[in-house]
Amino acid sequence: MPEPTDEELLLAIAAGPGALAEFYRRHVAKIVGFGVRRFADPEDVADFVADVFVEVLAGAHRFDPRRGSALGWLYGLAGNVAAAGLRRQARAGEAVRRLSGRAALDADDYDRVEAQIDAAAELRATYRALRGRSEADRRLLELVAVDGLGPAA
Repeated sequence: MPEPTDEELLLAIAAGPGALAEFYRRHVAKIVGFGVRRFADPEDVADFVADVFVEVLAGAHRFDPRRGSALGWLYGLAGNVAAAGLRRQARAGEAVRRLSGRAALDADDYDRVEAQIDAAAELRATYRALRGRSEADRRLLELVAVDGLGPAA
């Protein structure tokens, strides 16, 4: 029995994932090489290869053998995955450049943020407790408890 063509494998993958292993075995070295030419970090290459074959599984139903070969389709898909990965890396690099040089929070800053979070939680609890009061009582308690006013003000 002859081995299925790449085109037949893609059509089979579209029907169910069973043929993915054979398609992967046939083309993983090509996709690794494609990734190595585009990404410097081995982890990025590994992520790229995984992403390509996840997209093969997810997108095999879009393969149309009348429009070209399975290998051409695979390389087109790999190009799209690589471009998306490079854009993602560029955005991450830009974020790092924008944030570099900015002062990080020190211990006192963390203490202030925690105090603000605690105060906000207490305020929410106070407002929940005020729900059962009359409008006039609520306004009076807000002036005293929230705004810090006293009888002399």
